[in-house]
Amino acid sequence: MILTTTQEVQGRKITAYLGIVFGEAIVGANILRDIFAQVRDIVGGRSGAYEAELRRARETALLELAEAARRLGADAVVGVDLDYEVLGSGNSMLMVTASGTAVKLSP
Repeated sequence: MILTTTQEVQGRKITAYLGIVFGEAIVGANILRDIFAQVRDIVGGRSGAYEAELRRARETALLELAEAARRLGADAVVGVDLDYEVLGSGNSMLMVTASGTAVKLSP
């Protein structure tokens, strides 16, 4: 499955637009990681635990997006957009949403 942020796939013609597809992932942050992340933020380092969770959530959302497009018979998803939100009490959860347009491509 081709996923692209552009409105076309270079060298291929879009023959049909199948609809907007989505993929979502919500991940919670572990309290121990939260404490270490806060300490790291105070001393100016990067939070590897949060970066790993963000990466995992993004990959999950993109996989769900591709699966939704596959169910429609798509060859690609164009115009892919990623959105990030924090949710929950104390902003303890991260939501990543991927959206785009599922399309059929010429051979």
